[in-house]
Amino acid sequence: LLRMADVAYMMENYTAMADVCEKAMMLDGDNVQVYFYYAKACCGHGDLTNAVVMLSKALMLNADFDAARLLRGELLLESGDVEEAAEDADTLCARIEGNEDVLLLKARVEKAKGCMAEAEIAYGKVIDANPFSIDAYRERSEVRKALGNNEGANADEAAANEMQQEPPQPNEGIEQNIKKKMQQMDPYKVFNNE
Repeated sequence: LLRMADVAYMMENYTAMADVCEKAMMLDGDNVQVYFYYAKACCGHGDLTNAVVMLSKALMLNADFDAARLLRGELLLESGDVEEAAEDADTLCARIEGNEDVLLLKARVEKAKGCMAEAEIAYGKVIDANPFSIDAYRERSEVRKALGNNEGANADEAAANEMQQEPPQPNEGIEQNIKKKMQQMDPYKVFNNE
């Protein structure tokens, strides 16, 4: 049933996923994975309240279920419960050091609380963990604007925009130059018969 729930999640069929989770709960009401999947199904339906309830049940069964705590923290923050989200973020930061997702949650919580200096530091840690995090650069840009650091904000915005651009496509001139070099390196035409 858990595999079926996972497949339904990948297919974005949240109704089937919820049905499978309900069946799995009847078989094993103490399986934290069932509650986690059920919460993801609720998220798929936009039902954040029940998703938080399911994640809280999973955490009552296993307080060290970090994926459930991270998702609950993100959902609590999204629904405006900053204090509860902060508790989850602090718990995760104490347990897991240097994780990009945990650090991003912490940074967003600090930003939501209005602690802009702490948020800037937290976003810096996210960028240290993943120098290609477009979200971290964009959100730190907003924080830096709020702090009056327009130069830093513009630099972050430029970095995010640069990373978001599509890589340039090679043109035929480069390809022709490579072929010419290959032919020069093979004067007897062993590898290139043109």
